[in-house]
Amino acid sequence: MSTVITSWCGTGSIGLDVASLSKHLMLATFPTGVHLANDKVKLGVSSWRRNPASSLPPLKLCGAYVNSILAKAEAKGRGFDEALFVDEGGNVVECTGANVFMVKSGGVVAVEHADALPGITRNTLLTLIGATSRMVSLEELRDADEVFVCGTAAEVTSIAELDGRRFEGGAVGAEIARMYQSVVRGEDARHHAWLTHV
Repeated sequence: MSTVITSWCGTGSIGLDVASLSKHLMLATFPTGVHLANDKVKLGVSSWRRNPASSLPPLKLCGAYVNSILAKAEAKGRGFDEALFVDEGGNVVECTGANVFMVKSGGVVAVEHADALPGITRNTLLTLIGATSRMVSLEELRDADEVFVCGTAAEVTSIAELDGRRFEGGAVGAEIARMYQSVVRGEDARHHAWLTHV
């Protein structure tokens, strides 16, 4: 089940000065499938760059998702399930709708980048598992033992392949996914305060 809260400007003229336009707010709840819902997710580096935070804030803005739509379409056309944004310096930013984590020698690192959305699911995992949060290069990600992504729609999803580099096992990511599911389903009493019962 997903809940979307959208605000927008409505009645009035067409243009860029929206101060005088009527304002609207909508809340919708509907069933959705899990984003990247398979156990063999293939990730490909996109030729598109993520919108830089200096041009467009890393928020859930409708117009910003055009960037993700372009990258996702390109990735699918190349035989991948999802696209990975990398900046001009070769640092990992995020996927089209998910934050990135890597596992190396038993340690878990959350990719940190100024252009990436500071996701709620990402922050939840940081609190749950105490992962390190820092910049990660594409080369370092390719050399990881495991890679997984997370987001509201992706939940916690292991990556099987990155541009042809295969990741075997995925035991750490799978255990983190179980922990996350336990929390959001209300099965972990330690984190009941995080939930809102409706």
